[in-house]
This record gives sequence, structure tokens and C-alpha cells, in this order.
Amino acid sequence: MTETAIIVSNISKTYRLFDSTRDRLKEALHPFAKRYHREFWALKDVSFEVPRGQTVGILGRNGSGKSTLLQIVAGIMKPTSGDVTINGRVSALLELGAGFNPEFTGRENVVFQAQVMGLSREDIERKLPEIEAYADIGQFFDQPVKTYSSGMFVRVAFAAAASVDPDILIVDEALAVGDVRFQHKCFKTFAEFQERRKTILLVTHSTDAVVNHCDRAILLDGAGIVANGVPKNVVDCYLELMFTGRLDSYSFLPILVEEGCAGYNIIHFRKEYFAVAQQLGPLDLAQESQERLNEYRGNGHIHVAGSLQELRAILAHADKKTGSNLIHAPVQDVSVEGGDDLGEIKAFLAEPVFKDRCPERKSFNPSEYRYGNRRGEILDYLLVADGVVDPIMVQSGAKCVIYMKVRYVSDIQRPMFGLAVKTVDGQTVHGTNTMMAGTILSPVIRGQTVTVRFEWEAWLNSGDYFVDLGCAEVNNGESLPLDRRYGMVHIAIGTRSNFSGQANLCASIAEVCRTSL
Repeated sequence: MTETAIIVSNISKTYRLFDSTRDRLKEALHPFAKRYHREFWALKDVSFEVPRGQTVGILGRNGSGKSTLLQIVAGIMKPTSGDVTINGRVSALLELGAGFNPEFTGRENVVFQAQVMGLSREDIERKLPEIEAYADIGQFFDQPVKTYSSGMFVRVAFAAAASVDPDILIVDEALAVGDVRFQHKCFKTFAEFQERRKTILLVTHSTDAVVNHCDRAILLDGAGIVANGVPKNVVDCYLELMFTGRLDSYSFLPILVEEGCAGYNIIHFRKEYFAVAQQLGPLDLAQESQERLNEYRGNGHIHVAGSLQELRAILAHADKKTGSNLIHAPVQDVSVEGGDDLGEIKAFLAEPVFKDRCPERKSFNPSEYRYGNRRGEILDYLLVADGVVDPIMVQSGAKCVIYMKVRYVSDIQRPMFGLAVKTVDGQTVHGTNTMMAGTILSPVIRGQTVTVRFEWEAWLNSGDYFVDLGCAEVNNGESLPLDRRYGMVHIAIGTRSNFSGQANLCASIAEVCRTSL
């Protein structure tokens, strides 16, 4: 068998939208085929391949085309254009129980679903006891489905769908069904499929599920793929898209980000930032294209970078000017909290900050992921572990403190600060913020620098961990990101204790007594 399980080639799906039923009828009967509809592209030129045995998570906002893509791959829906090649037997867990007859019993519906999937009568009879035990609804298995509760319904539906032994499993938000114990059973089945090298496509809104269970992730938006790669990186893009409504790392059309920066105009297009020399004349963004921007590059009138921060640094170096746009303001009076009296900490708290000093810290991770509208910016931080400032290694159980400096360029009525500790693959070990803690902070004004102190005990197993820091604005109960720096602080944990898992719960074992007969 081929090592490629799924090949999706230039898949597009368009729908005709009518404002009324009358318009639909007018278009159908018009003698000159006058158009009364408008087109909606659910998917446009989507292409990717999935090797055999790989688990791919698909993320995207509502309406981004996730379910449409799965239905096309599963063969339920035909694309408007493009091709899908499937190598192997497919089982799809899409709308659980969509084909169930409410008048039939659970057993009868399971038999019918298995027959549709192509199982022989002998295979069905052999699997029925296993499916009945998996669903675990007792005597209701032989009662009409219309008498089921919603929890019983999804139990039987999942058991029926998972009973087929597929080469390719397609799952659309179908793992977290039923009560928590049944959910655990669903995830166990999912893990068993992975161990048996089944190919899995998983659509979900759960970022933890993507990070923990997927080998690769794809982010859909605007009817196309905007990110495809390592799950943690794609999840970062998805969170930025969810919180800000846009993706700084991707732009479908050329947009002008900044005009007149060191003699250049900065354009963001697709995954790159272009600094186009102003001497080339005014820009017509409607006419700009990847090819035209590449022409600029060939003529030496352009700088290109993967991030806006990197591009600005290139321009600053080229122009030999730095710091000219910094906003200076009086440093606020701060005092050392919690009894810390180390001279380095006091110096850090008293020092004014006007530019990003974070890269100067030994624990700084240059591969951080950063986004936000920057009305407030995280410009510096200091890690202290058991009194040691900016350590390379932290012992498990150490009292850790992170001081974070945020400088505001706008008035913010309800500021919020947060921290999260994550594993290398992006799984959250612990996260908190001032809104979770019920802390209401006073407004900040433009030009102020606020220093925040986070404190926790690092009862973690040995290994590498990363700390996210963020500042946001609370508006109508929602947090609007000002500056979020994912994975900014790298902490290496060392421990002399032997235990498994991520966290040290300080468990003890003691023999209580022995008896003899």
C-alpha cells in the first residue's frame, strides 16, 4: 500500500446564495439565464497530503470550511473542483447518529450503520456484543432510539462509528461526547487507533487536543490554508486569529502596515513583510502582487522578513538610527514586594525602560510567538528562582518570581495581566490571570509603566518548560490582547526526586501494617 493515505489537490467548494426563494425561482426560469445569486466560497484551492499513520488536526473559526473539507474527504460531498485521492478504508465520525431511525432500537440502528459501512453479517454479529458493552446503556440498547437521552444517543452512535476497523478515521468534534468517563473511553479508543498507525483527520476547537494528540496541524481561514505545520505553532496562529480577528503572520491581500519607516513603506502580504523604498513612488495596493513584490526584490529596492519586528530591526540597522520613536515618561515609584531585598531586583524595578529589553535576559527564548495591538507592550522581565536572578537552571520546588514591565502608549480602562507555564509541545501546566483571580486593577494612562509580579512554586519534573506572559484589556467580559508573548521565557527544571508525569504532587508511600494468619 502507498505511504500516502490522503491527497487533497486544489479542492474548491462554492455555494450559490439567494436573497429569497423568489430569486431562486427567477434564475431557474429566466430565458436568458440571468444571474440572481452570489457565490460563497467555502473552500478555495486547498491542497495537502497526509502520510499513512499521521494524525492531523484541523483548526479554524466557525465558517472557515473545516466540516466541508471533512465531508469532501469522506466522500459525503462533491467538490466544485479539485480531486481527493484516498488510499484505504474510511470511517467518518461526523454528525453522530445522523442516519439513526428514531423508531428503531439501538441494536437495529447499529446493524443498519454497519451494513452501510460494508461489514458482512458475520462481522456484525461478532462485533455486536463489543459495541453493546462499549455503549454501556444496559437494557436501553434494545429500546427505540426516540426514548434515549442525549447522552445515551451519542454513546450508541460513537460505539457504532468506532466499531469499523478503518485505515483512515475522520473525526469532527466527536471525541468529547457523553459524560466524563465515556469521554475518557473515547480518547482511549483514539489513542489505540494511533498506536495501530491509523491515519486520522481531527477537526476540533480544542487547542490542547491538537497539541497533545496530533503530529501536524492545519489552520483554515478565508476558504484556504493559512498555516500548516507543527501543532504548537499552528495553535498559536489560531489563538491570535480567535482573539484579534486577524493573523499578523498572514495576510490574504497586500496591506500597508507603515508608511515612511526609514524611507520605506512596509507591506504585509501572505507570510512576509516587505519594505519597499519610497523612491519607487506611491504604492497601489490593489495592483500589488507576489510577482510584483518579487520584482522589487530583484531590483534591490526592497527588504523582506518573516516578521514586522525583524523587518524594523533590519531597517534600523540599515539607517543607523535606533530609538528615535521611543516615548519617554517619568518612571513610576515602585517598591520591592514580598520582602525581596536583592540589589539586582531593586535595580531592575527602579530602572526606566523605553525599548524591548527582554532579549537581553539569559532565559529569553528568541523563538517566542508574539501578537497583540501593542497599545501596551511588554518591554522587560526578570526571573528570580530561590533568590537567584535570571538563572539557567531551576530546581523543582523552587519559589519562582517573574517581574514583568509593561509600558502603555494608550489609556486602558481595565488592564489585565496573565501568565502560563507550558511544556515544550505547548501543553499548559498552569495558567492564571488577574481576571481569573478576581482582581480588578485601576486604569492606566498613556506613558505609564506598570510592573507586575507573578509568583509560584515550580513543583515540576525535570525538563524544559516555557512561560507565556501577556497583557490585555478587559472589555465587556472579554480580553482584548495588547501584547501576548508565547514561550518568551525558557526554564530548565532539575530535580533529585524520582516520579513520573509533569507535576510533583509530593505524594508519600508508607506501609501501614502486616498481618499473618
